[in-house]
Amino acid sequence: MNSFMLGMALLTLLASWTSSWFTLQFTASLAMFIQLGLWFVLPESPRWLIVTSRTKEAELLIRKAAERNGKQLTDKSLGFDIELKPKDSVPNAPVDQKAAFKDLFNPHLLKITIVLFISWPIVTLGYYGITFGMASLSDDLFMDFAMSSLIEIPSYVLVLLLMDIIGRKPIFSGSLLLTGISCFIVGTMDKNGDYANFRRVLAMTGKFFASGTLAIVYVYTAELYPTAIRSTAIGSCSFMAKVGGIISPYVGLYLPAVTMPSIPFYLMGGIAIFGGFLSLLLPESLGSSLPETMEDVDEMKKNGKPFWKCINPCSGQSQSHIARSYRKLSRSCHPDNDC
Repeated sequence: MNSFMLGMALLTLLASWTSSWFTLQFTASLAMFIQLGLWFVLPESPRWLIVTSRTKEAELLIRKAAERNGKQLTDKSLGFDIELKPKDSVPNAPVDQKAAFKDLFNPHLLKITIVLFISWPIVTLGYYGITFGMASLSDDLFMDFAMSSLIEIPSYVLVLLLMDIIGRKPIFSGSLLLTGISCFIVGTMDKNGDYANFRRVLAMTGKFFASGTLAIVYVYTAELYPTAIRSTAIGSCSFMAKVGGIISPYVGLYLPAVTMPSIPFYLMGGIAIFGGFLSLLLPESLGSSLPETMEDVDEMKKNGKPFWKCINPCSGQSQSHIARSYRKLSRSCHPDNDC
């Protein structure tokens, strides 16, 4: 996310030196081709390889990562106590269940999916809407946009420091609520009034919390779904988020021109507050094993961390779920493994 923020700040600098929109769009698009090289650099997810019974490839990746970090792993530490057969076949092993899009709406995940399908567009509307709304804050468009980009740095740092202490749910819900409150207060103030500078500060505060929501939503969503359907869930939620992204230019730029400058902030504030309360229906994922099955999701719902409870990130409670998750994966892929 920090790279995303830096890209926005560089876009502001590039726009200030560019004479036309076409030149700006063409120049910025050229940088996108650099990403094609990631196909040859990024490895596959070991967890996904294990779930799809490609355990030999997963073991090689994990061992290579350990070697690069100066660590030596044993078969027992990996959970692979049995000899792997050719083509990673295990006698009498159950056939992998292939998850589909419709599984997002089964009884185990229905409420989570509905809440996230509504919350993701709200997150992107708040984030991009406030960004576009910077055009109506003052006459210095480039400075306002650059400041709204740089304000994301402390937001990401704060999320990184708190997410393993207070949890994902309080950050997600609280950030949406504070984004909405900030937008509402901004809407009550005049652009050129006595509190114009304070209005800009409040708008930056709204962008601060909106950035925190966008930073945590990917992690939070991934931790609420089983491995077999996790990528489908994130992709589907990201698709729904585009609804908020499509609407945001009309809210941030067109709506002030046909109504009043305060209307977009009232609208974004009300929707963000609604999303903040709606997200309280989601379970907390901190302290629970990364779910591998639907039953794991049900267990997370029942035994999730209370909303107001904090966890010491250095304690075994916040770290042991990672080890439990990998051991569970190993047992599910190797029924005869008794480690």
